[in-house]
Amino acid sequence: TVTPKGILTAVCQFFSFVSLVLTLSVYALLPTLRTVPGRCVMCLCCALLIAQVLFQFSYLARHIRSLCITLAVLDHWAWLASFCWMALLAYDISSAMSKSTLTDEQTHARQFRWYLAIGWGSPTLVVAVCLAISLSKPDSLSYADGVACWISPFLPLLLAFALPIAIMLIIDGVFFIRTVVAIRRAAKIAERAKDKSETQRKLGVYARIASLMGFTWVFGLLQNAHDYSWMDYVFIVATALQ
Repeated sequence: TVTPKGILTAVCQFFSFVSLVLTLSVYALLPTLRTVPGRCVMCLCCALLIAQVLFQFSYLARHIRSLCITLAVLDHWAWLASFCWMALLAYDISSAMSKSTLTDEQTHARQFRWYLAIGWGSPTLVVAVCLAISLSKPDSLSYADGVACWISPFLPLLLAFALPIAIMLIIDGVFFIRTVVAIRRAAKIAERAKDKSETQRKLGVYARIASLMGFTWVFGLLQNAHDYSWMDYVFIVATALQ
């Protein structure tokens, strides 16, 4: 059944898909953008693209159990990866803004190898444990309940999805505060207007990314705790357009 909520989700996510593909294309075509933060953005975009595509279309496989489980596992992994890369990007920007000297390129490149291990490895570990539980004890955790290709029941969803997201949001908040403190300190000692405007520009970029990701999922958590229909629409628009 076509509903206003479904139409809104589809329209917003269409624009999100296009934006993510365009962002990845620009970064792929311009080598100067592929710095360590730039590559973190590319990884974040890849994870979000996978997560949103599966979120939109995985329900079509709900009557094919094996395919439904596969898509749900991938969707679970992609959402967790998105938050991991958001936290890593927050850490990288926070570290760069807090240091008095720039990190050399080789050291930064070595850091990115650790980012890769954490950004893709941590979600893989969590999802592997969840999949093992799902296969051995399907009554405790299921990725396919015949209605949707997603985690059920509520308690496993809370522990395997909501809890990791909440932890990542807290981490984002800590690094955001650290960045704000560094920005304010730099603004006080900046002697040139150009330096100050550049610092504020970087803060603006980070603030848009961090606040959008955080506030989006705060609305999602609140919507599950309180039955406010308007909050559901805000969550759909913010998540789809992130």
